Amino acid sequence: MSTKEIVEANLVFGVDYKDWLKKLSDANKQILDYLIQGFTAPKIATLLHQKTTKVRQIIKELRHYFVQFFQVQPQHA
Repeated sequence: MSTKEIVEANLVFGVDYKDWLKKLSDANKQILDYLIQGFTAPKIATLLHQKTTKVRQIIKELRHYFVQFFQVQPQHA
């Protein structure tokens, strides 16, 4: 992939990502923000006074929304 193609792909992702974020609820955005910062589901649950199972379910839904919106194949760790 050329440098130009890489830059174009990053620009498109940046624009699409902002559109995707607009579709999320404030609660989901907050969880996503914590994930980006590297917090684990149990830590996020503690911070938000939620059950870990609830936070894990929301993370699973965020992953699903992301895959659906960007039409990408999920990678399993």
